[in-house]
Parts: sequence; C-alpha cells; structure tokens
Amino acid sequence: MRCWAEIVVELDKNIESIDYPQALKPYDFLIILSGESAASVNPNFIKKGENTGYLVWDHSTIQQFRAADKIPKNLSIPEQKIAVEKFGNIVFGNLILFGAFTILSGVR
Repeated sequence: MRCWAEIVVELDKNIESIDYPQALKPYDFLIILSGESAASVNPNFIKKGENTGYLVWDHSTIQQFRAADKIPKNLSIPEQKIAVEKFGNIVFGNLILFGAFTILSGVR
C-alpha cells in the first residue's frame, strides 16, 4: 500500500489565497516518513536557497536514505521513537514533525 500526502503552506503574508492546491517540485520542504518514500526521493526534488530546501526524515524508521547525504539541509529526527517514549502513542510523531517544520519555516 502506498500512502502520500501533501500539505501546501503559503509563507508569503502578502498572498491571501493559494491558487493551486498541489505541491510542485522542487519543494521548499520535504518530510519523509517511510523507507518507500525515501527510495523515490531525488535531490533535485528540493529547492536550493537561503530559507528553503529542507529535508526532514526519521532515521529510526528509515534505514537507508541515499539521497539524504546529497541534500545539505537535512534534519533527521527520530519522531516515531520520541512519540512512543514520551507520549505513549506513535500518532504524536506528526506533531513533532509539524513543530520542526514551524521552526525551520518561521511559521508563527
């Protein structure tokens, strides 16, 4: 079973609406949750720039992620492990990743 989700966030406060509700490559941020997704990542999927081009992934669930070494702004967080150990439920991993996203992106 393949699972894929996209979240579109407009960080420019001057833009009031999102015209096209699908994430387009190259991405500003890429959050990878599974080995299957990691296997399909190409470093060209991520923008290169000062406040963009972040890859966030979970090294406790993804054993091999060759593309991660080629992406300078790559942050590995063992979110599922933290979620289970600290909160007793794996679902909290999504909140941990969302927190990382808000810090990296500057969303307030």
